[in-house]
Amino acid sequence: MVRQTLRPAKQDYTQVDENLFREQITNFMNEIDNRVTNIENIKTTTSAKSVRRMQLLLLGAPKWTN
Repeated sequence: MVRQTLRPAKQDYTQVDENLFREQITNFMNEIDNRVTNIENIKTTTSAKSVRRMQLLLLGAPKWTN
């Protein structure tokens, strides 16, 4: 069987459509980055550490977690 080379796709969209698509992707990636940053900030604060310690104690963790 002989392999056929792929033909280039036809450009069915306009430059405006491409720019809108790129802008949507950029906004989506920025939103993901913001959410990840917010979660990292919440998990690394000192109050978050004390909350986790309290959760461990409430779940029956030993006293050495103090």
